[in-house]
Amino acid sequence: MSELLSPEAFNPVDYQDTLTLVIEAEEGRDAFGLNYFEVMVDAEDAVDEAREDNNTAVLEFFFPTIGVLPVLPTPYSIVNAQPVELNALASSLQNEGRAIIFEIDTVATYNSPAKRSQVVAPGSTPTWMLSLLSDNDQDSTVYFWRVNYVDALNDPTLLWGESSFTYIKNSAPGWTQRNFDQFRESQLSQIRRNPSTRRWEFEREIEKGLEIQTYGKDFVPELPYIYLQFFGDNYLTSDASCAQNVIAAMRFSPSGDIFNPAAIPGGTSCGRNGLVTVFGNTALLNNALQAYLNQANPDDYILFFTIGNINFDSWTAAQKAVFASIGGNPALHASLQSGHPYLIFGRKINPLGSAVEVIASSTTPLVEEISASPAIAVAFDNARITSSLIGPARSWRELQFSIATAPSDAYQLDMYGVELNGQESPNPLLANIQNNLPDLSGIDADVYPFLRFKLEVRDATQRTAPQLQNWLVLYDEVPEGIIDTDAVGAAQYVVPPKNEGEDFELEFAFRNLTEALFADDSLTVRCVVRNQSTLQTPIDETFKIKATGPKETVRFRYRVRTQGLAGDNELRVFVNPQILPEVVYENNIKLVNFRVKPDNANPLLEVAFDGRRILDGEIVAPEPMISVFLRDENRFQNLTGGENLLVSLKKPCAGCAFEAIDLNQPDVVQTYTDGVLQVDFLPGLLEDGLHVLQVQGRDATGNFAGIQPYTISFEVVNASTITNFYPYPNPFSTRTRFVFTLTGSEVPSQFKIQIMTVSGKVVREITQDELGPIRIGNNLSEYAWDGTDEFGDRLANGVYLYRVVMGQTQNDFAQRETSADKAFKNGFGKLYILR
Repeated sequence: MSELLSPEAFNPVDYQDTLTLVIEAEEGRDAFGLNYFEVMVDAEDAVDEAREDNNTAVLEFFFPTIGVLPVLPTPYSIVNAQPVELNALASSLQNEGRAIIFEIDTVATYNSPAKRSQVVAPGSTPTWMLSLLSDNDQDSTVYFWRVNYVDALNDPTLLWGESSFTYIKNSAPGWTQRNFDQFRESQLSQIRRNPSTRRWEFEREIEKGLEIQTYGKDFVPELPYIYLQFFGDNYLTSDASCAQNVIAAMRFSPSGDIFNPAAIPGGTSCGRNGLVTVFGNTALLNNALQAYLNQANPDDYILFFTIGNINFDSWTAAQKAVFASIGGNPALHASLQSGHPYLIFGRKINPLGSAVEVIASSTTPLVEEISASPAIAVAFDNARITSSLIGPARSWRELQFSIATAPSDAYQLDMYGVELNGQESPNPLLANIQNNLPDLSGIDADVYPFLRFKLEVRDATQRTAPQLQNWLVLYDEVPEGIIDTDAVGAAQYVVPPKNEGEDFELEFAFRNLTEALFADDSLTVRCVVRNQSTLQTPIDETFKIKATGPKETVRFRYRVRTQGLAGDNELRVFVNPQILPEVVYENNIKLVNFRVKPDNANPLLEVAFDGRRILDGEIVAPEPMISVFLRDENRFQNLTGGENLLVSLKKPCAGCAFEAIDLNQPDVVQTYTDGVLQVDFLPGLLEDGLHVLQVQGRDATGNFAGIQPYTISFEVVNASTITNFYPYPNPFSTRTRFVFTLTGSEVPSQFKIQIMTVSGKVVREITQDELGPIRIGNNLSEYAWDGTDEFGDRLANGVYLYRVVMGQTQNDFAQRETSADKAFKNGFGKLYILR
């Protein structure tokens, strides 16, 4: 059912603003279940805009039930066998450990001797299996049943969930309303249910069909003049056979539900059909008006008005009190004077001050004219009764009804189809039904799984409504499923706080409560996550599960991905989201609340060239392997180079800009292990000069590794060169290493370091294998010489010479001069041992 709310105006918005619209939870508005709120700005296109198609937004929101709701048997259904299982749905927000009570009776007041009750254990899907009063084939008994929490019976804010059904043994399934109290949920227009008489009655409408006009004693109107008119008919005019200087009286008595003019014996009759009675001054002083009223019924409308000169000055207070007895104002009556015009229209059953009264108000009351158009509550002569939804059905069978009519009554019974989305057929599928219809198979239940009666009733004569006694539709039922929280345990849906990116999985059970089959072999499951902080729905996806068979339960699991869900969230799992027909859909929905702890920590960024970190400006190989490491303390979030890294390189040319490196290329190697993303790539053969690398990283949440990108410069020398080796430290006492720099694209195939005395005797040769790995760029040998000779004996303190001897290599390594080469002479260097 859709509802259009009244438009709300806001002050003009100059640039941008946030507008708040509040929808009140009005009494009688049933918002339980899935709701769609459509908000349209400038709905009437009163404001000119560049675009008009972006002014509408739709919010989907589910309101869980507060108490306990009856589910099966569905409202107004036909039950055809015993025992009967009553199924209910308890609010997931309130049913923690609360016992539930069922009650059933044959009267809606639940106070007959047949009333029974049953308390069941706490749960989200409480049930009660019971046998009914009678099992007679001829029996057609209506049962009213309701559910509530046991501890809420004295809480007026937690009302019973109520329903009813009719037991007809061996009947086809269907829908029927045949008890007067079952029509409480029908939509009524201009008609009401009278619970005391248990009859249908037309509502009353307020009609201003009465016109009265009169004058003070000295006013001379032009003839003819209408003194009294009732719904266009003249009942008294100035040329009618009514005396002057009288009070005219007329009553309007209910005839059925119509108020018609009616005479009361006594006085002088005049006017149309003698329905106006007049009383002269003498009769008035003898209490003629009181005698007139004594003959009127309490619910009669009474009209009194003066014609000519009435001697009010001679009236006693008790005589004036006659006007108060039909709702007049005693203070006004005390001011009445002879010759002044006056009229009153009221009822004996109405309180003081409720009557319509007009009295002269000018400074010349004797010539003043007064008039009134009082209203009368008249019963409507037509009305409409619209049934609640009938179905849903897999196929339609037959229709029966019973309407009692009087001779002046008339009715028209129409049947409309309703689609699964609630859209009603524009025209009746069956119009002006006068007899029972044993075959409804021509109505396609796939198109119209629901039906709805619309009964138009009329009585223009007596205005007494035709009496709808019952109506019935037989059909083949559709299944009814429910997410069974109890089957997997409610504790599973209490989710502890998760770190962002820490996914979790939940299990669900969907149970078919009926013997009916679904129309398909699979069911769609829709999962929606709404973030309460951003009010966005970052997850909205569907998947399929096996359709449940009769009385069968199907279990399935859903994995919740928490990336981007920092804050409080609501997961809504909806099985069969109004795709295949079911009795109700509200119990197909499960809400799970969970909290995701935000990731506010910045990731760490590292860069290595050929496996090592370099200093700014260092020499690297012309084709270096550049490795970027992004470390995140949140190990639940996966990182990728293309998404989480931005790498760019600037060449050593004047005016060159940074060029982004595509990390999605096939030759880029990416690995992610235990929160560390490693990206290895080859930038290709680089030209000589100083290059600049710039890297920025961010984690999956969007936290950057630094305010500014990491930037480092490095030098490339394509020529194969080597600098002299330098011992470090020098002098040394325990051990020393060797420092040197290589350029070019490959390392020497072999070399060795000879250490000799000043006389030229070689005391130690250190081979390339001993020195350890050698790389292009700055090298500090892993090997440290401890100042011993070939035999491991410690050399004496003093000065020693050393030189590097290189063998044959693929490329000749030129000597690369440095500022420290002055320490060498003829390729020899000195080192000092000081112990």
